[in-house]
Amino acid sequence: MVNDFTSRYSWLTQLFLVLLRFAIGWHLLYEGLYKLNTYSTNDPWSATAYLQNSEGPLSESFRGLVDANDPGSIFEQQAIARHWRKLLPGPDQNEQGGEDQEVSAEDRLQLARVGLQEELLSQVNRHWQNYSQNFKRSYQLEVEQQESVLGELRHAKQELRKKLIDGPDNAVQQAFDHYVRDSTLPAGSSLTRREVQNMTDNLAVVRDLVMQSTVTYHEQLAGLLSPVQLERQNPAVVSATGAVNWVVMAGLIGCGVCLILGLFGRLAALGAATMLLLFYVAMPPLPGLTASTVGGAHYLYVNNNLIEAMAALVLASTPSSRWVGLDAVVMPVLSFLWRGMRRQEKTTVAEQE
Repeated sequence: MVNDFTSRYSWLTQLFLVLLRFAIGWHLLYEGLYKLNTYSTNDPWSATAYLQNSEGPLSESFRGLVDANDPGSIFEQQAIARHWRKLLPGPDQNEQGGEDQEVSAEDRLQLARVGLQEELLSQVNRHWQNYSQNFKRSYQLEVEQQESVLGELRHAKQELRKKLIDGPDNAVQQAFDHYVRDSTLPAGSSLTRREVQNMTDNLAVVRDLVMQSTVTYHEQLAGLLSPVQLERQNPAVVSATGAVNWVVMAGLIGCGVCLILGLFGRLAALGAATMLLLFYVAMPPLPGLTASTVGGAHYLYVNNNLIEAMAALVLASTPSSRWVGLDAVVMPVLSFLWRGMRRQEKTTVAEQE
């Protein structure tokens, strides 16, 4: 059987296909192990940024996988620029009203700041609302405790609004103004490295305020629990993003190991191609999208993920794991066992007749 497979390909073709399988397998395995190793550090890997910044036809589906309980997910800069830019009055709107209705740059900035503040508050409130719902379900709160949770939620919303908009802390408002000014520049505007860093620092000021308010809100909710409830293990369901993280790492490691060992090679190659194609459609290098320029590279329609996925599909169409790999032993054994089971079934049917 192996000779039938090998007779279709020259020895040089077989060699390069096996090397290609090793290369793709090692790439996937190392990527998966690297991500897994970050969970022993203070900065574990998460697919949140990739999902939140997803673009293209299926972007809404990928963004829907982001954990709804983490307010930090709304601070991905690409997502903010994409989601908030639609709130700003464009230059065409200013021109339609004539010179008498022309909006000055400062007025436009003020209008943008107010709109973005309200949008930020709305998104944070939505995250807090989801957390409060999970909190009530997890600890099986009494009716009075549930009412207290709603009261703490209203109080947290009021405090955040006071600090972000109505409070005397000008540092946060100034940082937000600077971030609005930088993030609403016309398309094609270039920023220096210092300006990009300042933009990141300004956003961090607002993010720190939101995260600090979130921690305070969580502590207030924990203070509502009885001693018995505090001792109870929180049965919170694993978040969608957490599940995606582990599926991605398991898929990378599993496909990588199988490709290197040549174990279920065609199935592993098909699985690798599926994962790589999902990575591709999450951020396709289409015209006008950020995925078309990554680092110093420039792509249009085709990028590394698509090329590697096509290479994996080539491997899925060839028996390279039967040439060099465990499938050379495993597949004949499985085939022998399968034929034995079929013969046993036929014998049983014949005896019954």
